Amino acid sequence: MPNFWKLSMGTHAGGGEFSNLSAVRSWVRQRTVLVWGPTGRKGGSHRTQGELFEQRAKIGDLFYLCHGNQEPGVLLLGRFSGLADTVIVPGGRPNWLGRKFTLIKHSKSKAKYEGVEKWWTPDHNSTFVMIPNRDLEQFESVILNPYFGLNLNELQLK
Repeated sequence: MPNFWKLSMGTHAGGGEFSNLSAVRSWVRQRTVLVWGPTGRKGGSHRTQGELFEQRAKIGDLFYLCHGNQEPGVLLLGRFSGLADTVIVPGGRPNWLGRKFTLIKHSKSKAKYEGVEKWWTPDHNSTFVMIPNRDLEQFESVILNPYFGLNLNELQLK
């Protein structure tokens, strides 16, 4: 079974590279998602979020992309199709990592997320976080179903 990740290319990016949605959409059109390599650790993790993006996430893992918790809160559901590689963000800081992805589905809702806050929800200030197996049912009910009209069983068959 693939892992599920939250990936935010949000307005809180330290250098302001994604302060507007059009910058995010430009990368999405290239089927590339980005994480700033030096993005810090969360909680007791031994790896930074950049290291997780580069080393822990595998080809075939699934992610949902958000732009912080701005409207539209959740943009798409994708599957990593390539390894992380260094990319240059025009006018941005160095040390960005990009990964190619296959689009599974665009979000059907433009609503901000307003549920319980977890490290993996759009309203939490995190960039790249794995959704723990113990939270998958909750993830299904608050992200997969309302934003994509999907359930876990459907995704495991794709």
